[in-house]
Amino acid sequence: MGKRMKKVLASAMSLSMVASMAMSGVSATTSRVDSLLSNMSLRQKITQMMMVDFRQWKTADEEAKSDFTKMNSEVQKIVEDYDFGSVIFFANNIKETEQSFNLTMDLQKAATKDNGIPLLITTDQEGGIVYRLGSGTALPGNMALGATGDVNNAKIAGEIIGSELSSLGINTTLAPVVDVNNNANNPVIGLRSYGEDAEMVGKMASAEIEGLAEYNVIGCAKHFPGHGDTATDSHYGLPMVNKSKEELLNNELKPYQVAINQGIEMIMSAHILYPQLDDTTVHSDKTGKEEKLPSTLSHKILTDLLKGEMGFNGVVVTDAMNMAGIAATYDEVQAVKLAINAGVDLICMPTNITCLEDMSKLDAIIDGVEKAVNDGEIQESRLDDAVTRVLTLKENKGILDWKESNYSLEKALATVGCDENRAKEREIAAKAVTVVKNENNTLPLNVTKKSKVLLVAAENNQR
Repeated sequence: MGKRMKKVLASAMSLSMVASMAMSGVSATTSRVDSLLSNMSLRQKITQMMMVDFRQWKTADEEAKSDFTKMNSEVQKIVEDYDFGSVIFFANNIKETEQSFNLTMDLQKAATKDNGIPLLITTDQEGGIVYRLGSGTALPGNMALGATGDVNNAKIAGEIIGSELSSLGINTTLAPVVDVNNNANNPVIGLRSYGEDAEMVGKMASAEIEGLAEYNVIGCAKHFPGHGDTATDSHYGLPMVNKSKEELLNNELKPYQVAINQGIEMIMSAHILYPQLDDTTVHSDKTGKEEKLPSTLSHKILTDLLKGEMGFNGVVVTDAMNMAGIAATYDEVQAVKLAINAGVDLICMPTNITCLEDMSKLDAIIDGVEKAVNDGEIQESRLDDAVTRVLTLKENKGILDWKESNYSLEKALATVGCDENRAKEREIAAKAVTVVKNENNTLPLNVTKKSKVLLVAAENNQR
């Protein structure tokens, strides 16, 4: 495990509180953020740019790893010692309401020990086929929301997600998906997209973001610059979209521009090649060959296009760095260094951590970035920009002022998966039912007592 990082933030954290404000990207920095940054060591800046997961864990006295659902002394010390910017939850972590509440509180208490900086606690609560909160309201999913034709239903979905997550202390959801569903053979987006109309996708996403904001939950538009028109899943390979900038601006990039104009605070990059946006190659330490740069590692795409031309001032987060779209071509240290130089502000899952021994891999990444800064390969100003964006987001959302007393288990139990939310879920699902084909006027069905009806569901729990 790495050496304990001293917390030197007490003076900054004791500054007078700055009023919470609505955020359009990242606004001008405050004296509080500047003071926090000036008191951080180089290693603290590096770890503040990391979103780590403790999906499963094996303690020193256990024979096998298991789902991490309850704080243990090993993880507690890691979170106390490393100034992580964020922790991401999976379904493995948040199964029951009380258990999820306690885990969130324990992680924040560990992070804030000795005046440490509170965490962005995130999860992929999209609704539909991708949702993490075991006791929460699942929702029909984005394609169903799009099928209703009513942006208010997307806003309601955002409100449901926001209310349930915020009651648990989960302050960020890696949603909505704003990919345009313009490839029927797409193996990973499909139902996760609002639809194939870029304008409609942008409006639906904006409404959902608005709903999340009502509960002060950070939304994250993904997967930039667009994962809709791919036939490869970037979890398992490296997709390529060979479209011109003009084509992308007229379709894939439209919803992102709408979300940026709406004030989205976080955008996730995709591990996808866009050769007409960036045909740069770099020498891979892993393959020993010249390799192309996917969006996550592309300065032209993340800095020049997204932050420059499109005017995004918020936090750029990567998709998980252990996905084959990155990990098959670049080793962990090089991948993180390239991502930082590309313009990434928050690195999702730079390495898999499931036991104390795995911390050596994380230390190697931190060491590698620190050396790159000292050698001039990465400018410290790039780290300062990234950390400023992360800290400003935390300040604007009140996360820097996290207190356990602001949360209540009773409220969480009364909110997560409540009857009101589930009733709204059923209403949206009913409105989403769409007749695609009605040959011979089969519908509406004329069902009698003697009729036999076959109900087919995707899973045995969908009843």
